[in-house]
Amino acid sequence: MKLPENFAYTRNLFVRIFTLSLILLAVQPLYAQTTPDITPEEFSRMVVEMSEPGGYFPSDNWVTNEICYLEVLQPIKQHNISGGVYIGVAAAQNFSYIAKIKPQMAFFCDIRHLNRMQHLSFKILFELADNRIDFFSLLFSKPIDPDARPGKDIKIDELVYYFFERPSDPVLRDNTIGRIVEILETKYKFTLDERDKSEIREVMDAFYRYHLNIRYSINARMRFPTFAEVLTARDLEGNMSCAFNSNEDYEFIRDLQMKNRIIPVTGDVSKQHALRSIGDFIRQHGLTLSAYYVSNFEEYVIKRYRDWEGWIANVRNIPIDDKSVIIRWTHELGLYYQDTRLQFIKKFLELDEAGEYNYYTDLIYTEYVKYYDSRENR
Repeated sequence: MKLPENFAYTRNLFVRIFTLSLILLAVQPLYAQTTPDITPEEFSRMVVEMSEPGGYFPSDNWVTNEICYLEVLQPIKQHNISGGVYIGVAAAQNFSYIAKIKPQMAFFCDIRHLNRMQHLSFKILFELADNRIDFFSLLFSKPIDPDARPGKDIKIDELVYYFFERPSDPVLRDNTIGRIVEILETKYKFTLDERDKSEIREVMDAFYRYHLNIRYSINARMRFPTFAEVLTARDLEGNMSCAFNSNEDYEFIRDLQMKNRIIPVTGDVSKQHALRSIGDFIRQHGLTLSAYYVSNFEEYVIKRYRDWEGWIANVRNIPIDDKSVIIRWTHELGLYYQDTRLQFIKKFLELDEAGEYNYYTDLIYTEYVKYYDSRENR
């Protein structure tokens, strides 16, 4: 059979088009999942424009009271929950989740304005300190003895012991406060009012006064874990796995901070601005949520009638996939009988639509992700 004269040309053209199509199909998700560059000015604009006025919360919440917060690290790894965008509430426990999930960027959305200022203070400390030792030196206002400086690979329990032994210095505290304010105003172009500056000082003074003994609430009568206990807590395999136990984890978080990809926002999760703005941003940049650490704030929403439907609407506005999870903490059996659990968000929304959530216990005991290890059939 004689082939058409233009057969070779047509075949080559087809091969080229087909190859180009494969390349475009391969490259397209990369473009869709590319995290935008965020300049210092854009960072401050996002913090301010996404935020709502601060609301009431009955505690300081300086550090977590959730001593079991690391217990979800194994199921997170087992179910390959990684990348995407992370959202969380409250303070430093978020860093351990971020270090293990390794999202492309993160948002902190908390009802307390003070929480935003605490995280902005943390951000500048990360920028000033390229290692864990210098970070804690600035946070606790404890100068490092140059003749007895800890080694780079020191474990967190040894680092805690080292800083327990170091004296605090009010001059270092005041200098650090000044540097935080100066960098936020000059590099990031924040217009800090007196409340902002007062809360930065409140943050740094609290860690100066109480350092590793600082707790969730300083004046509470309940016995909350100290920051030292939080830092040296162990995961389900018995490892100290907080973000500050590892140079690699610290450097990952610091890199996100340097790239302005950890954005603290003040907002009520039931209202229609802060969390809605975060969801819109995630969608506009072709990203998806990997994990949302909610602690137990749903307890306030569902029990105290703050606006459950508003919370659900905001969750539905966030782009998710089959692996997107909620990280919940519960103390239904008492403060010393805690648990931290995962739930796939698609299952959460499905059960809500079916009317399964009437009480907080329905949330924490229904269809959560269980972890099974080879030692104990958990």
